[in-house]
Order: sequence, then structure tokens, then C-alpha cells
Amino acid sequence: MTCSSSDAVALFNEAVLRRSHNNLAEAAHSYACAIRVRPTFGEAHLNSAFLLSELNRPDEAIESYGVALRQREWPAQTAAAAHGNLGLLLRAAGRQREADAAFRAAQRTQP
Repeated sequence: MTCSSSDAVALFNEAVLRRSHNNLAEAAHSYACAIRVRPTFGEAHLNSAFLLSELNRPDEAIESYGVALRQREWPAQTAAAAHGNLGLLLRAAGRQREADAAFRAAQRTQP
């Protein structure tokens, strides 16, 4: 599939719209395009991670959460949720040590 635009924000907004219409696969593609255009687009990585976990693509979701969390400092509630979701994915993948670290990061971020 090709990307419909070279504007990362437009692609992000397209993904949000597709997600709101429950077009999950298309939304994932639009997030991927936004990330391809602007690899440092933290919001696209974060939203993509949650969506990829819903699509049962845990390895990709884990990677996206990791990238998003490294890209910038998030508000405490957002960071805690992202770390917690990452921890759940890691635990399900049998990566307990990494999961524990993610859960501790969530707790530190928002006790």
C-alpha cells in the first residue's frame, strides 16, 4: 500500500478518522505512513502502538511503545498508561523482566 500524502499531520489525522470509523487496518497503515514521513512523530508511535495491540500485532506494538516513550517526555497519565500497556504486552510475550521494568516505570511516573 502506498501512502496517500507526504504530510505527517494529515496522515495522522486520517488515521484518527479511520480509527473512529473502526477501520483498524487502514488506520494502522495511515499511522505507519505518518511515521515513515516523520519518524520522530511521538503521537503517531503512541497511537499506533495501542492500535497494533488491538490488532494482535504485539511485537510491532512493543516496538512502537518503546519508540514513543523514548522520543519525548509525556504527561504523567499518558506515560503511565503507555508503560502499563507495554508491560502487559511484554508479560504476554514471556518477557517478564522487561514487563516488570515497564510496570515500575508506570508506577514511578504516576504513583
